[in-house]
Amino acid sequence: MIGSKMKSTWMLGLLLLLGSCQQKGPASGRVEMKGESDSLSVRHGQENALSVSDEYPEGYVPVPGIRYQANYLTGNPERLDVKAALRNVRPLKLSQLGSQLDFMVFKDVKGGIFRLIPIEEGCLGVGIGGIWLLDGNLKMIRMLFRNDVDITEENGFTNFQTKRYINPDYYEKSSRTLIGVLYDQRDKKNPKSFVRLSLKDLLSASRPLTPDDIHKRAGISGNYLLGMADGYATWTRFTNDVYTFNLRGDTLCHFTIGEKVNYPPRGNGSYRSGEQATVYHYKGCPMIIMPYGNTVYRMKDASTLEPVYELDFGTLHRATGEEVVGGADVDNAYFLSDWVETDSYVFMHVEKGYDCPYARDKKQVTLYSLIYDKRSKAFFSLPQAEKTVHPCPEPDLPDGIPFWPRKGFSEEQLATFTTGWKLSKSSPEVFKRIPALQGTEKETTSLIITLK
Repeated sequence: MIGSKMKSTWMLGLLLLLGSCQQKGPASGRVEMKGESDSLSVRHGQENALSVSDEYPEGYVPVPGIRYQANYLTGNPERLDVKAALRNVRPLKLSQLGSQLDFMVFKDVKGGIFRLIPIEEGCLGVGIGGIWLLDGNLKMIRMLFRNDVDITEENGFTNFQTKRYINPDYYEKSSRTLIGVLYDQRDKKNPKSFVRLSLKDLLSASRPLTPDDIHKRAGISGNYLLGMADGYATWTRFTNDVYTFNLRGDTLCHFTIGEKVNYPPRGNGSYRSGEQATVYHYKGCPMIIMPYGNTVYRMKDASTLEPVYELDFGTLHRATGEEVVGGADVDNAYFLSDWVETDSYVFMHVEKGYDCPYARDKKQVTLYSLIYDKRSKAFFSLPQAEKTVHPCPEPDLPDGIPFWPRKGFSEEQLATFTTGWKLSKSSPEVFKRIPALQGTEKETTSLIITLK
């Protein structure tokens, strides 16, 4: 099925780093915001150099303490009755979501492209191997940034050793700055750094830039969650604790998003993995769903959270982190594994039981696809698939394939990311009759499929 989770020996960190919206700073005070004028050129005198913010100068010690109190708005979140949606089973045709599938083929892009970031010149394609410039129709123009990673692909698995790589996830349009995190396994002091890269430098360079062209400034502790125009946020694993920071690394606010929990692994430290935090952006705002959480929050600024959606599982047992990490029986527990929001729909994956290849093979897990129509307020689930996979809308379009959105490059654009090899194995008959896909069977051929 197109849009299923990518199998890999390494899981990428959370994808989307997003800007604050509405207010320019926390509700209880102002956040320092610096634009392109505060950038400096790195490695002066070189032909190719990236600019980064100097908000975190060498030797700077962040101010101790937390600057602002968390502001939790009550709001009026939209209630989504999951139990009722699981009973309300109805088919959905792909033609009800769009009228045309377009296939963009990228040969020899090892590791694939997993994120699209719109810019004025078109779009940035972000992948394990680096960053590529695409035009408005998602056609490849050239590579802008090359990560220092070793990538091999075999039998549908992507294996790679990460050395130094950047994971950008937010574009600050006003200053034309790309925001993200730089991982450097060779730097024992600061293996993770917050970076702000000048798009002008990326576009004007005569060659793909590399981590050598980045002068790191803001070392990060904790797990990087999201970034915004005036800073970034981290998450403490096995908890619901989120911290926001300004560009200097000063702590702005501490949120406990949902219930106060702490479920670290016990014993020898081995544990069963489970839900991850879901972070995306919608209408310029970061949106957050914590692991095993039932509420979708909008981060209005660095100290303010507003509930937007409330998932109501009713009498169904919602899985908890303590149960999953602790190895408890979760055969009758419900998990949320996917959430994609557009202007018209919300797409989500729900499972009954712990989802893993063994459980699918033994049919010990039930996989659901739920869709919420924001216009009609209809909330329903798709009919179960014959195989143990999440069901997809009926592929009734010409060149129709099993399609599940993985987000696009706008609030309405739907796209999914895969490889020619995976598609040829999962849907061989469909693959053979689509002219655009012929010759793409290689594992290094990446595909972006858009629904218009």
